[in-house]
Formats: sequence, C-alpha cells, structure tokens
Amino acid sequence: MSRTASETVKPKRVSITGQRDVLNVTGYEFDFNNFHYCWVNDFINTGNTDNIQKYVAAGYEFCIRTPSTSVGEAKVDKPSSMTDNRITMPVGNGRTGYLMRVPLEYYNEDVESYNDRVDQNEKEWRDRLVNEGNAAGLYGKISVQKT
Repeated sequence: MSRTASETVKPKRVSITGQRDVLNVTGYEFDFNNFHYCWVNDFINTGNTDNIQKYVAAGYEFCIRTPSTSVGEAKVDKPSSMTDNRITMPVGNGRTGYLMRVPLEYYNEDVESYNDRVDQNEKEWRDRLVNEGNAAGLYGKISVQKT
C-alpha cells in the first residue's frame, strides 16, 4: 500500500517513562571506520571556557550539520539551532554540547597514553604498599588486579 501526498506520517510517540534519545543524531553520515565521535561541553566548570579549544588543539573537529540533521527527540519548545552549522545541543546549566570527531589514530594514541598512566599509578600504589607498608602508617590489605 502506498501513501498519497495528502497522507502524513505520524511521528513516533516518545514514552514519558522509557529511555530517551536526548543526544541521538539522525540525518548525519557518521564514519566510524575512520573517526571517534563524542559530545564536548563548551565549558566544564564555572570560568573554564577553553574546553573546546583543548579538543581542537588535540585534533578534534566540529561535525557540520546538513539540512537533514536532527539532534535529540522532537520537543515542543526546542529552539531552532540552525544559526550555527555545527551540530550542537543544550546540555543544561547554560552549557552547550558540540558533536566533535577525531581521527581514530589520534583517539587510540590518547587511550593508550591514558592506560599507561593508569598502569603506572597502580604500580606505584602496589610498590608503596609492599615497600613501606606499616612504616608509612598504612594498615590493612589492598589488592589491585587487572581483569
């Protein structure tokens, strides 16, 4: 059965108690084989306005809106954000989230660097417990294992 031009497609009903897709992006061609995507807040703490610049300096770039791009669920009071070609979403407390992407090569380097720091911290904790133990005022037992 085909629809005629006078028929309209009823929008999908959103449950008030179910899971919501607040940051879901539709109508944008994601390239997950070559890029890692994430939402980045314009600032994290009061007065910290350079969060976006930190990501740009690390090789991230803004995802650009197309005419068919839509973010989040349909809302009655959702303001139009078409004044900016970047994909954005209000995330609360006056903050704006920007959809950004970085080449997987850079992302994997960052993850590896982070994991190396975590491994080094865990080694230092274990070494301190073994070498200093009660002499450092430490007591009890701690066990750190990688799974």
